[in-house]
Amino acid sequence: ERELNFSLQPMDDIYLNSEGIYQKVKGNRNHINILIGVAIFLLLIASINFVNLSTARTIEKIKTTGLRKILGASRKGLIFQFLIESFLFFSISFVIGLIIYFLSLAPLENFIGNALALNFLNQAQLLVSALFLLTVVSLITGLYPAWTISRPGSATVTSSSFQPPKGSEIFRKSLIVTQFIITVGIIVGTLVVNNQLHYLNQKDLGFEKENLLWISFTNWGVNGSAFKKEITNIPGVETATIGQWIPSSGGTFSKNVDDPQFPGNQLETWYIDGDQDFQSTLQLEVLEGRSFRQEFSADKALGPETSEAEEIDQNLNPVLITAYTAKRLKINELNRPHEAINGIPIGIVKDFHNQSLRNPLAPTIIRSVKNPEFGNMLIRINTENPMQIIPKLEQAYTSFYPENRFDFSWISEHLKREFEKEATISRILKIFSTLIILLSCLGLFGLITFNLQKRAKEISIRKVLGASVTQIVAIFSKDSLKLIVVASLISVPLAWYFLNNWLADFPYRIEISPLIFFESILIVVVIALATISVKVVKAALRNPAKNLRTE
Repeated sequence: ERELNFSLQPMDDIYLNSEGIYQKVKGNRNHINILIGVAIFLLLIASINFVNLSTARTIEKIKTTGLRKILGASRKGLIFQFLIESFLFFSISFVIGLIIYFLSLAPLENFIGNALALNFLNQAQLLVSALFLLTVVSLITGLYPAWTISRPGSATVTSSSFQPPKGSEIFRKSLIVTQFIITVGIIVGTLVVNNQLHYLNQKDLGFEKENLLWISFTNWGVNGSAFKKEITNIPGVETATIGQWIPSSGGTFSKNVDDPQFPGNQLETWYIDGDQDFQSTLQLEVLEGRSFRQEFSADKALGPETSEAEEIDQNLNPVLITAYTAKRLKINELNRPHEAINGIPIGIVKDFHNQSLRNPLAPTIIRSVKNPEFGNMLIRINTENPMQIIPKLEQAYTSFYPENRFDFSWISEHLKREFEKEATISRILKIFSTLIILLSCLGLFGLITFNLQKRAKEISIRKVLGASVTQIVAIFSKDSLKLIVVASLISVPLAWYFLNNWLADFPYRIEISPLIFFESILIVVVIALATISVKVVKAALRNPAKNLRTE
């Protein structure tokens, strides 16, 4: 007797922790972590921007602040005022964000393919948490600008020679570097995810997936062969097969066999039952031997009245095996019974992926079944307009099985859905990477604005001495490009490490090319230079006399 072991699992854990448990809808903790990470990065970059832009505005407020201090305003009072301003900015942004959230909730749910179980409409706790986060972030981000502008003495801030604390410039540059570390990393991640999905969608599966129609599992009874003959007479239908397998499903059943390459280990081996047209419908390439043929009486041995156990015990069933199966199980001779596979291999076909590309190749054995009474039907269509065949197929199906609903899909679309969640993550990353680039440029814009205010007279003097606008732009661009280079040197190894860990979940994966990192850095550099040029050119075109005027 075989011993059965049972275990219990909390219902709340099944969605994200359902390894070994079959269920149609499953979550992926890695995807959730990616989305949480991107959200944190967006919040961090937005906060950095607020700090940089607020600090850039401090020069405009310096004299006002100095006059208030002369009139008796305390430093604590000034800090409190700026923190209140920060909180008001964040509060207004939060309200606008909530409005956008409510307006985009339905499109968002349609985009991700399912309704959000938790949202601000049905969970007051989420709203309270968001308000708490709003308060904390507004106070933290507002503290540095408030501290910077309230620090100098009244005499200093009212003079034209005011210079910010030396450490403040290093701090601001560090924030910019942090922004571009995130930006380069997100762009690299977006490109890698997109390339990996393209690779999986274009990978050779060993069979022709295009123009292959799937009629879902049906109890064909004794009319399966007659129905199959009926539809193959329809112009545009090349061939059809009935079997207990569809691409990515694995097979009819699997069992563990002794691994001849690693004695003592068990090797999962898949068995696929299909009629004699299985190989021709899938267009599996026969590398050696032959396929199933009607004229061979031995190929017709299996029938619906034969049980699975009897088939295996007979050890005389003609089977097709994949090249990987022959190599892994050390099958060197055809047309002789082989104990490991419980059958007689009559041919070797080119390797094909019977499981999802999330799984590595496994030994696969195809058995010929005479007139299957139930299973799926795969139909090879050969016409310029495959959709025109559908009404004729439905009419034939309804005439044979009027009690059933004609349920069909295209195998190519079915296989695309295997990585639908990854495709959604890719689309989300594209949107977020665009937002992150824009936010990073805003941060760089704030730094350039601050530097232009601080070096306005320098620009005017250079212009009076004959410097061109291009030369002035080059001077300011050089400093910013140094920050981007530093950020890239930090971001590239971090992105490579995390993306390699993500790719490790795929047995078939791309290699991360150095070209991806180069493209990402180039994108950032081009956008950054465009941002810098807009601001610096405007400053360089100003009349030098206005900046050189003495107060």
